[in-house]
Amino acid sequence: MRACSKRRRPRRSLISKVAERALIREVEWAALRAWPALEQRDEAGWLIRLAEGYTKRANSVTPLQPCSPALESQVAFCESLYRGRGLPPIFRLVGPLVPEGLDDLLAGRGYAPVDPTLVLAAPLAALELPQPRYPLHPSHDIEAWLAAYQAVSGARLPQAPHGRILAAIAGRRMLATIESDGAPVACALGVAEGAYVGLYDLAVAPAWRRQGLGSALVTGLLRWGLQEGATWAYLQVVEANAAARALYEGMGFRFLYRYWYRVGAAPPPS
Repeated sequence: MRACSKRRRPRRSLISKVAERALIREVEWAALRAWPALEQRDEAGWLIRLAEGYTKRANSVTPLQPCSPALESQVAFCESLYRGRGLPPIFRLVGPLVPEGLDDLLAGRGYAPVDPTLVLAAPLAALELPQPRYPLHPSHDIEAWLAAYQAVSGARLPQAPHGRILAAIAGRRMLATIESDGAPVACALGVAEGAYVGLYDLAVAPAWRRQGLGSALVTGLLRWGLQEGATWAYLQVVEANAAARALYEGMGFRFLYRYWYRVGAAPPPS
């Protein structure tokens, strides 16, 4: 992501905002790398990502040029590309980094706002990370972990693209489960790269919720991230998920930025 080409020297009162914008950019890039698309191209600062339709995050356009006004021709190009793959065009709009006028432009073209999401972050040194109440079982077998994830979460989407995304992660990954009598009852993914550790795919079986398994997964993965050299942690939570937000905020995570999706009409069936 390029900074604005012409920017006044920030006043002393704005130094903290400049530092926060830099942190947002670093966390956003860490998150994009931690959940890689199977195909990605950069069109003038608009990241076009494709992964066989598995998750909006890996199958959407993330524009990262806040200083450049959005052009209708850019939107039309992206629409053509996604619909040519049989996918609806989706734009992921990162609040502080949205190109000028893009949200309104998409709304005018009939794109619906979907899944406003909060990115929470915290310096690991500020978090209390006791030994987890439930031990985490690490796995190096992607297929076995995917089977556990599907059983725990009840996911209905085909898991083959999910497995290819996990295999494409360039950073260190931790595929973790919590088990009862040898069967998985909770699972999560941690990705560590440089100064950051991110948490993904956190799921707890319905019968085991509200028993501290979510907290154990988060704590265990953050302790692993510390061992891997991370100094910051981040995660993404749907804004409407009050229970998850309470868990993370109670552990010391704080709001960093917000993103949302704009979803266009799906192409007609071929």
